[in-house]
Amino acid sequence: MNLRPLLKPAGVGLVLILLVSALVVAGSKIGGMHWTPMPVENVELSTVLVYQSNESFEVVAKPFIGKSLLTTDVDEVREVIQSLPWIRSAAVGKKWPNSLVVDVTEYQPVAIWNGQRVLNSEGLALEQPVVEMELATLNGPEQSALEVMEHYLQFSRVIDSVDAQVKKVTLHSRGAWELEITYAIEIALGDRNVLERSRRVVDVIRAHDEIKTIKSIDARYPNGVAIAYHEIEEIEVQQ
Repeated sequence: MNLRPLLKPAGVGLVLILLVSALVVAGSKIGGMHWTPMPVENVELSTVLVYQSNESFEVVAKPFIGKSLLTTDVDEVREVIQSLPWIRSAAVGKKWPNSLVVDVTEYQPVAIWNGQRVLNSEGLALEQPVVEMELATLNGPEQSALEVMEHYLQFSRVIDSVDAQVKKVTLHSRGAWELEITYAIEIALGDRNVLERSRRVVDVIRAHDEIKTIKSIDARYPNGVAIAYHEIEEIEVQQ
């Protein structure tokens, strides 16, 4: 039988890999034999981490250093990488002869939750990311994180229409909502029809030439709002 057509470069490489794999299996059955073919020397991260620390990545990747690249389970590596809090997904591949290559997608931080943790784009409360960011502050009962985040995003779309930003959203235990927006303006929305009331607040802001004069807006009334203004200091002009 003529085997020459099978011995092309790709075929030779495949045969070598199969032979080495066979030796690994055989070696594992021979007591006292400790040989690791093609040991992993590098776990290369092809993505620049922004929110997850490089140190934490290195910690979970380190146990795979020294293992055989042939027998390393890339699904196991992927699951370990995805266990990091700010890693949303990971893809792992083998780079012959001695490296694992990892590409990751991170969660996006949305807001600070109850002063300590940070909500990601799915409403999960995670540890603080490594990068410092200016984020809105959301407060509420612990189990209400996703609800508060969704309301925050809705309020933001409404308030953005008057060139202002939502800085803080608070959901009280009895269901009442409060906002703080640009210039530390406090807004009380109550516990019902809160989106409609937020639009009413926007109409009030549009009617003012100078938003900075407003201290607070109480929109809990059925058909109107109550506005408190900052006191205007009298300036004495010397003649």
